[in-house]
Amino acid sequence: VAQLPENRTQSMFRATQPLQASSSKLLQERWDSSIYRSHRERVKNARTTVSNKVTRDYSHIRTKAKKRQEEERRYVEIEKGNRRLVEQMTHIMYSKGRVDHFNEQYVNHPPSLSYEKRKRDAARVERENATMIKRLGEQKGCYSNVKLVRYRTSY
Repeated sequence: VAQLPENRTQSMFRATQPLQASSSKLLQERWDSSIYRSHRERVKNARTTVSNKVTRDYSHIRTKAKKRQEEERRYVEIEKGNRRLVEQMTHIMYSKGRVDHFNEQYVNHPPSLSYEKRKRDAARVERENATMIKRLGEQKGCYSNVKLVRYRTSY
């Protein structure tokens, strides 16, 4: 910042108003320049008020506990699966080498709860169809073939 010269002329400061009222223009100019110099000195020695320090580091933000908990849960599931696979492989190694490929949940159970009812219904429908075929076979025809042939030739 450039310093103002001590011997300023009045033409430089025509638009400025005096800071303090006085009867002498020379005295007025000295007061204004001393006030200005003290102002410039204060500006030069001013310290910053904005803090440039690093913000505090909060441990609960840095650790991310939920993410760690989810990773732990995932690792536990993977370990369970690995343990089950190892057990199955050791069973295969120490047995005759056959792998059971059936689902133990349905070994002693029918495939569905309505299996027996559907089986009975299918047997009933089969019996009804057999009796209907038998009745149809026993019936005598209503139309005479000889009469039908005569009827067609007459037209």
